[in-house]
Amino acid sequence: MNDPRGMSGGFMGAAMPAQPGGYPGAAGVPPGGGWGSGGGGSAGARGVYVGRYEVVVDDKLRITVPAHWRSNVTGYDGQRGGFYLMPNEAAEMRLVAYPQEEMDIWAQRLMGLPHGHPEWEEIGRWSTSAEFCPIDRNGRLTIPQRLVDAIAIFPRETIVLFGVIRRFEICSLAMAPRDWDLSARDDD
Repeated sequence: MNDPRGMSGGFMGAAMPAQPGGYPGAAGVPPGGGWGSGGGGSAGARGVYVGRYEVVVDDKLRITVPAHWRSNVTGYDGQRGGFYLMPNEAAEMRLVAYPQEEMDIWAQRLMGLPHGHPEWEEIGRWSTSAEFCPIDRNGRLTIPQRLVDAIAIFPRETIVLFGVIRRFEICSLAMAPRDWDLSARDDD
């Protein structure tokens, strides 16, 4: 497989047939939709991101990704894997992190569509804001400065990573979703 970072679009891998489904935001595809097998879940399920983690941004803008989330993210030609980070269009002040395998599949989908198809513009809009962030040997990824600025986080600040099934999101403590209060649930 070609390295998806090898072309100017940022993640365009080898042309392959389109897959069923869509990309985040496509009709009928829930946020975090798409396909692929990247990432690990807290229950060890391949491709599942669940849970909430508080981590500290270091002085070099690095964060540690939970081991079970990064364990199944694979690289190319024996290299370490990583995640594509981009602003979350649906929720201000949050980043979305997709495993590189998901982005490869979206690239394949795009290449399977005829030029001029309405999805080209939408996919192009969100893909131009994506940036590949490899995982280093210590399990950290570096958040690019422009994305740090977009969500207003700072070095030595505690931030939140929370799983959303096929992706995880990154935000400040102040912008993190609140835990649901299940004690008020009526089970009648």
